[in-house]
Amino acid sequence: MAEAVRNESAGRAGAQAAHAKGLRGGDPGALASDLEPIRYKAEESEDQGRRHGEGEPGNKHVLSCYLKGDEEKRRFRFLLDLRELIDFKADGMSHVQHIKRRDIVLKRELGEGAFGKVFLAECYNLSPTKDKMLVAVKALKDPTLAARKDFQREAELLTNLQHEHIVKFYGVCGDGDPLIMVFEYMKHGDLNKFLRAHGPDAMILVDGQPRQAKGELGLSQMLHIASQIASGMVYLASQHFVHRDLATRNCLVGANLLVKIGDFGMSRDVYSTDYYRVGGHTMLPIRWMPPESIMYRKFTTESDVWSFGVILWEIFTYGKQPWFQLSNTEVIECITQGRVLERPRVCPKEVYDVMLGCWQREPQQRLNIKEIYKVLHALGKAAPIYLDILG
Repeated sequence: MAEAVRNESAGRAGAQAAHAKGLRGGDPGALASDLEPIRYKAEESEDQGRRHGEGEPGNKHVLSCYLKGDEEKRRFRFLLDLRELIDFKADGMSHVQHIKRRDIVLKRELGEGAFGKVFLAECYNLSPTKDKMLVAVKALKDPTLAARKDFQREAELLTNLQHEHIVKFYGVCGDGDPLIMVFEYMKHGDLNKFLRAHGPDAMILVDGQPRQAKGELGLSQMLHIASQIASGMVYLASQHFVHRDLATRNCLVGANLLVKIGDFGMSRDVYSTDYYRVGGHTMLPIRWMPPESIMYRKFTTESDVWSFGVILWEIFTYGKQPWFQLSNTEVIECITQGRVLERPRVCPKEVYDVMLGCWQREPQQRLNIKEIYKVLHALGKAAPIYLDILG
């Protein structure tokens, strides 16, 4: 979950404390000596949450550099970045499993995103019970220092996520380029494509001719999918993670209708129409966002709950795009004015009530994700006898 947010103050504090000690495992003054000719001081600032050069987390300081030329400024910034990267690698990556490059055999490309590519691969010596196993490999395209730091932070965060409905992260391969992350392979791909392939309008090619696909999802299967995603969200909330981009395109489907939350970062390219470009670079999934996220860029567990309501709508429309009849600017207007998506034709009233509970304008009035899971789990046991379905 590349954009998942977690309170990293403890981990960053360790990296910052190392700044004052020089290179870990080497000469403590080696890197510090390069910085001595550069005069700097820390000044108080209300908009900065950390202090460079000291290990005191939470202080509101900013580093002001007094340098003669641009070249010296660039050198100083590079040395600070280098020190932070080395210290983070020493402290933050110590508990991340490292996989040897020779144990990874790429099979075929699964997709591509802004970060790089995802491949199906065979991985040896990963499981004590299997000689080799299929995995999904995420390869980093951008070799810059900033991209490598983001890669390492993501690896540390993913290592701490262990749940039956979160895609399993096995480890990294960092010996050489490209940097690689290794995940479990989910054979049926993303949930949005799966829903579309198992809807009433799904068609397949047989001997070059389009025919109606078999295996349309029923009510009990839809509820089973929804409750699994809710279970994963309960876990994320317990870990104080905010996903920011919950949608069926970012859930994966395995054997026996096993569904897990996971984001390989391909969505912004594969599902480009689901995102609204802001300022030339930022891509926002506005059709899944609540008013406070659209207007103030505020993302919380409650904003994830709003997104889950949209996931429910996607499931019960077999993967349709929310507000598909409207442009992005029209969607923004609708959401900020308080309009909500209509009840899907095959959706039980009880499930639509959950959606409406997710779409309360005030975040504090939205349903709690634990409550949502309990309701969906109970409905799944009751289906299909007692549920009120339109048409």
